[in-house]
Amino acid sequence: MKEYTFDSSRYVQIPYQEHGDSWTGVDCFGLARLVLCEETGVYLPDFRVDDWASAEAYFEYFDPVPIREVQIFDVIVISKTSLENADHCGVVIGFNKMIHAMSNIGVTISKISTWMRRIKGVYRHKALE
Repeated sequence: MKEYTFDSSRYVQIPYQEHGDSWTGVDCFGLARLVLCEETGVYLPDFRVDDWASAEAYFEYFDPVPIREVQIFDVIVISKTSLENADHCGVVIGFNKMIHAMSNIGVTISKISTWMRRIKGVYRHKALE
């Protein structure tokens, strides 16, 4: 894993806000956008979180990465509500750790291993390769 450090705890203070993508409130993709922009300078265009079909357009910005090669700032796409469809994402912040925003608890840090069965893919922004 490539070594980067940053203070992920400052993001945990941000409240959950549907379609939010700023320090005043974020949803899962809004948090990914904010972290990548603030920590790496990578800007991602917005899209509606409930329209995961439009996420396909984002593949021009990202390359898939094998889970065994995950590194900080990779985006993990997850199926939170079913084992079939992706509906959530988080950002890798360290070994076996990701930060993500959930409507019921807000921004939180979780073990990636907790979500292994539900991971649909890991993606790295092309600017970070």
